Amino acid sequence: MIDSKIMATTKSILKDFGNTYFSDKSTLKRNKVIEDLDAYTPMCSEVNKLDYFYSVT
Repeated sequence: MIDSKIMATTKSILKDFGNTYFSDKSTLKRNKVIEDLDAYTPMCSEVNKLDYFYSVT
């Protein structure tokens, strides 16, 4: 039950990125998610926070 709620929330968040993390059949591209998480850098996160801040103000 908890796993399905976590997965549903995760998919909901990833849908905000368009079709980057989903196939044409709406299947989650788990490898793509893992690759992007591995390539994550805090600097990118700070830029995204600033973009978000300015988009909502």
